[in-house]
Amino acid sequence: MSAEQQRLRFAPLAAECLEALRTGGRWQPAADALARAARAETALAASRALFGEVVEPLADSFDPAQAEAYAALFERVLTTIRSAPGFEAIDEALAESPNDAPPAFDPRRIRRAVVLSRVTLGADIAVTSVFLRTMLDHPARPEVFFAAGPKNLAMFAGEPRVSGIQTPYPRAGGLRERLLVWLDARRAIAAAADGLAPGELLILDPDSRITQLGLLPLAPLQQHYFAFNSRCYREGEDGPLGALAAEWLEEHFGAGDRPPLPWIAPPPADLEQAQHWRPTAGAKLAAINFGVGGNAAKSVAAPFEKEAALALAEKGFVMAVDAGFGEEEERRAAELVDSLPPGTAKLHRGSFSSFAAVLSVADLFLGYDSGAAHAAAALGIRAIDVFAGAPTERMRSRWSPWGKRPALVLPVDQGEAAENVLWRLRELL
Repeated sequence: MSAEQQRLRFAPLAAECLEALRTGGRWQPAADALARAARAETALAASRALFGEVVEPLADSFDPAQAEAYAALFERVLTTIRSAPGFEAIDEALAESPNDAPPAFDPRRIRRAVVLSRVTLGADIAVTSVFLRTMLDHPARPEVFFAAGPKNLAMFAGEPRVSGIQTPYPRAGGLRERLLVWLDARRAIAAAADGLAPGELLILDPDSRITQLGLLPLAPLQQHYFAFNSRCYREGEDGPLGALAAEWLEEHFGAGDRPPLPWIAPPPADLEQAQHWRPTAGAKLAAINFGVGGNAAKSVAAPFEKEAALALAEKGFVMAVDAGFGEEEERRAAELVDSLPPGTAKLHRGSFSSFAAVLSVADLFLGYDSGAAHAAAALGIRAIDVFAGAPTERMRSRWSPWGKRPALVLPVDQGEAAENVLWRLRELL
């Protein structure tokens, strides 16, 4: 049975579970069946169904009731799987006594701060970077650690005051593999607390998948843990998550000289290499990323991408077209470059941080909602974010790229014709 066939096998069960959670129905049998499958020989397909088709829709709704439903679901999943073979270390960690209460929080006593990754590149730029900036600018001048995977760590490699803790989260992995990352993070944070008195370590959780949105305990004995509930904070208001995170941080840690904004600091080598992408005098550079991270709903139907690139060429832009992630995205990007007039576009192959460095010398970013759009907003580059596939308007409001120069968001309705989206894009250009 192929991976896709296995995924489809669990899709009806996931849909049943999600619908019952949303409507107050009896969701427990479907959740138990998914959890049991996620610990067996079908673990990968069942885990992908659980996270991709139940957990993520609940989380992306930004509805407090659905956030509570997610918490109930995941607590039940943990109860179901923890006694299974292979989950012994996870069961042992979950059985530990709660953290002894730390002393009353005094921000002046912070000596080290650990900020958890939100896992996706865009979320770490939009939200987590605001947490990092708050700690870097804090009067106590704590040592700042960022617990993340290598691609995410690279986005801040140009800031020597941020030290990395490697905690790569397998977004396509099984339930066990995702939970083992939590255990790795616990061990790393315990090491970061070594030599510190009670209350001198601060753990900041920006709603990380490492803790499954705050459900898995991390704090060593008598150290401080603060979690930002991004699903429920300012629940009745619109606005980007980065701005809301800045408000929450001010409430807990005081206001700095200026509100923190999203930021990135690519490695110096990437910034140096990006200089080769600068166009000749009088030309303008557009950085393009039409990657969707495996979510086809975020794209616009053909011939939008080619016609959008031709519209940029008509405006005098030369283009750096990012190859994205994976063979399929690279193939599509290469075909786009080949379809354009000679000399108007080149394919960028490289890491996300190297493309972010290209953005730093660009005049415009154009692409689907992605980490690149958030990087452009953080860098202050003019950006047009073609935002399709949002399940709710609240979700689109929360994830609209915000920073030194917020992106121009081009919302795309489900099923909207490519010609109509292209016409609205030309108006923005």
